[in-house]
Amino acid sequence: MIEIKAATTSDIENILVILNTEIGKDFYHREQLFSLLNSNENSFCLIALYHSELVGLSISTIFNSDFPFAHTGIRKQQLPISYRDKKRRFGYIKTIAVSKAFQRKGVGSLLCAKSIKALTEKQINAIIVTAWQQREVVYSEKMLLSQGLKHIGSIPKFWKKESITKKYNCCICGNPPCLCTAILFGTLL
Repeated sequence: MIEIKAATTSDIENILVILNTEIGKDFYHREQLFSLLNSNENSFCLIALYHSELVGLSISTIFNSDFPFAHTGIRKQQLPISYRDKKRRFGYIKTIAVSKAFQRKGVGSLLCAKSIKALTEKQINAIIVTAWQQREVVYSEKMLLSQGLKHIGSIPKFWKKESITKKYNCCICGNPPCLCTAILFGTLL
């Protein structure tokens, strides 16, 4: 049985193990996670536990500004027109990661569903999720579509500049630069 709950600072080391393996080494740092877990109610991390073992996580944020994604690398013009309304309150699921042994067993879907539920409880009216694409494979596509999200755009080499400046290794590309394309999934509520 998988249990989903809010992460605490005591979970950081186990979260980093999964992130370094499944997302890329040094994509996230301990300080970032500590800050996220101690920040306001607009950011949160959910964890999936199997018999007390941390097997997955999701990281989400809520934005209220005119165009909320400037710091994520997503530009307003890269979104469909219906997402560009200045009055939108966005929920952004930045990361869903599941340890290899628990992939394709519903853990990612459960984390996504619980993240969407938690975001909608905070009166957002749009959700956006970024998934990775390398060559023809869109990682997490089936899971995101099953949650009612739709493909709304793509951004080639989305993490290239950030991977070079922050020196993180992509789990797909390896050493910088990351050449993965970000596939945007979303829904309006």
